[in-house]
Amino acid sequence: TAVILWYGSRLVVNAEVTGAQFVGFLGLSLKLYAPVKNVAKFPAVAQPGLVAAERVFEFLDTDAKIKDRPHAKAVQGLEREIVYDRVSFSYHQGAPVLEDLSFRVPQGTILALVGPSGAGKSTVVDLLSRFFEVSSGSISIDGVDVRDV
Repeated sequence: TAVILWYGSRLVVNAEVTGAQFVGFLGLSLKLYAPVKNVAKFPAVAQPGLVAAERVFEFLDTDAKIKDRPHAKAVQGLEREIVYDRVSFSYHQGAPVLEDLSFRVPQGTILALVGPSGAGKSTVVDLLSRFFEVSSGSISIDGVDVRDV
């Protein structure tokens, strides 16, 4: 800014530009300064987002550990019930998170899973969605095992 003021005042003194032209140029320069400065920051701001996007695409390109069976059936919606029959599950061959869990959820029923952190509430839902496979037992939707869906 100091260089612009010095150079502009020289131009005005030498009558190369009018005072009004210089003031207009100075005002425009000050208005453009912030946007130009922000554009200069863009690569640094965008870099973490680009790295995150790259990780997301790498994840999406990985093969699923849980594969659909060759003749998997489509679920059209819940008509009767969801059944957990003697379901057991553990992460990485560790201690069981769920052991011999059985219950039925009839269509139209609201079920609340309540318990302390780490008790397996989220795991119950993750198994239904097949984010993980049960270690033993079965989960079925309207009599169809979720592994066949």
